[in-house]
Amino acid sequence: MSTAARIAEIQEKLREIAELKKLEPQLKKELVELEAEAAEDDVEEEDDQPEEEEVEDESAPAPVAEPVVVEAVPEPEPTKQVSPEEQRAKKIKALNKKLQQITTLKAKGGDLDAEAQAKVDREPVLKQQIAILKEGKDLPDEEEELAAPAPAAAPEPTEGSKSIVLPSDPAEREKRLKALKKKLAQISTLKEKDGSLDKEAQEKVDNERSILREVAALEEGALEVILGPPTDHEKHEMFLATKHDFERKIKAVTKKLTAIDGHKEKGELDEHAKVKVENEASLKKEKGELERRLGALNKEEALRVAKRLDFEDDHHAHHEEKKASKKKKGR
Repeated sequence: MSTAARIAEIQEKLREIAELKKLEPQLKKELVELEAEAAEDDVEEEDDQPEEEEVEDESAPAPVAEPVVVEAVPEPEPTKQVSPEEQRAKKIKALNKKLQQITTLKAKGGDLDAEAQAKVDREPVLKQQIAILKEGKDLPDEEEELAAPAPAAAPEPTEGSKSIVLPSDPAEREKRLKALKKKLAQISTLKEKDGSLDKEAQEKVDNERSILREVAALEEGALEVILGPPTDHEKHEMFLATKHDFERKIKAVTKKLTAIDGHKEKGELDEHAKVKVENEASLKKEKGELERRLGALNKEEALRVAKRLDFEDDHHAHHEEKKASKKKKGR
């Protein structure tokens, strides 16, 4: 028997008890009357017996049967009525608890078992259920009636941008997301390396922005991501990150060259020190290349900023001319 059915059964029995409780005074009165009649019938039967039999003393009071005491049944406490708002709040609390569990599962990373993956896959449905409850509506009887939330719309393509269509199948999206995050980890390792990167490694690092945009789109539920030209803010952030990387690498190479100078001043060198000294020319070349690329980067950023400022100045001047023209016409 289900819990709901058992609750209904108990409530029905309590209602029956309450009805009997109402009849208790009447039943007690009727019981006393019936017992009195029964006592009178007993006396009449004794009077009809032969005279030779011993006659009881009529002066003695007739025995009165003790009334049967019926134990009072306590009235059932009225069931507390829960308002629809309280019911919805309770459901929202339970759904948020499930979302917290899903967040914990996703934070673990790695492959999930079938049960855990099933919980993670239900995240969109749980979020939609919470949204429905917060709107003051009741959830549909059948969970299948809940449609998954519409995927986030991708921005309209602009000139110079390209569109990447993302998979719609949840398993394929998860697989792609893991692959992209693996690439980001490799890029992070490459950026921490000292010295210059080869062409292939540098291309991987340069592709970091596109990978980050695609990861964000997958996590937001979008089916398409538009990779357009970087904004001025993104360009400045990229400049600062690259500049810091070059400066860090130049500092590391300079430290190695200083150590080599210290070994050379000592005169006699061990095998380990000799290897370092022999690498001096390569390190100097590497440092020169890093300094050249840093200089080019700074020059490129300076030109970009100057161009942007000129554009803003021209735009401001044009705006002021229009204001002056309107003011002149209004006179």
